[in-house]
Amino acid sequence: MEYATENKESNASHFGLVAGLATVAGLVRLLPHPWNFTPVGALGLFGGARLRSWQALALPLAIMFLTDLLIWAIRGWMPFNPYVYGSFVITVLLGRLLTRSNTPGRIVACSLAASVQFFLVTNFGTWAAFHVDPTSIPNGAPYKTVYDDIYPNPTIYYANNPSGLAACYWLAAAFSRPEAPPLGFFGNLLAGDLFFTAILFGAYAVFVRWLPRPAPVPAVH
Repeated sequence: MEYATENKESNASHFGLVAGLATVAGLVRLLPHPWNFTPVGALGLFGGARLRSWQALALPLAIMFLTDLLIWAIRGWMPFNPYVYGSFVITVLLGRLLTRSNTPGRIVACSLAASVQFFLVTNFGTWAAFHVDPTSIPNGAPYKTVYDDIYPNPTIYYANNPSGLAACYWLAAAFSRPEAPPLGFFGNLLAGDLFFTAILFGAYAVFVRWLPRPAPVPAVH
């Protein structure tokens, strides 16, 4: 009984540490920040790597859900983008590759992979939401820009063809767009994922030294 109690306390302390760090990362989404420089990717990667079984998916998604509600209430931005959540699930699954690894190189590689797949999935969603008949775009261009009151920036509509999809990715990847300083949408995404991933995994590595060690399981003869 003593061994079981100590192991339960150790597991509870571990979960509390991971949940606390993940919650703080999620709340950082509410603070002012450059476009795409957020802890979202790092949150999914860290939760997937350091939580067990269903918790690895449930806790990060719950934090995303709650912070989406708060952002909706504070800023009026529509929540629950299915492409963002689908990409987030992929990031959590990438984090599962790190469950037994503290190697910086592997963590960086997974962070970069998470950034790239987020970029590909979410911008495909942008194209799918804002594609139009190519004949409605003057001069056969792959996209057109419309100034309206829906969003603070001009709305871009893409041709419903491969050229329109390629233009969507090209514009999103631009590093010099004035709407997303300092590195552009994709540059900020890469930098944000790497920065917050380093913070979360680094903080965990420091704090875990203070957690109680699991009690050894006695041998049964």
